[in-house]
Amino acid sequence: MKKDKPKILIIEDDVWQIDIYKEYLEDEFCVYDVDNSPDALGVLDEYDIKCIIADYMILGGSCISLFHEIQSYDDLSKIPIILCSNVSDNLNPNDFFEYGVKKVIDKTRLTPRDILNYVKEVL
Repeated sequence: MKKDKPKILIIEDDVWQIDIYKEYLEDEFCVYDVDNSPDALGVLDEYDIKCIIADYMILGGSCISLFHEIQSYDDLSKIPIILCSNVSDNLNPNDFFEYGVKKVIDKTRLTPRDILNYVKEVL
């Protein structure tokens, strides 16, 4: 029996960015993508997600309220989060660790291969 690929959730409202992430992740991971918090919670409820890649700004605002909600569930709070942002220089990574964020990365300096390496690192 073929082993299932680990499942990753991308929360991003830029379709072009999602396509780039998927191109480098889909060989090793089963990738789900959404552009807002309610849909993210639906995917998290339905699938055994192993890692979340989230843009700081998503449809409806920032991802902080979503991260707070994720931390309120014992099973979901264990999922490592990679936070991506175009303004990461203005974000203090220490402010996000309590929300399960393992990495804060700058999308302007990110290469597509980097995202694969970051996912492997946090898993």
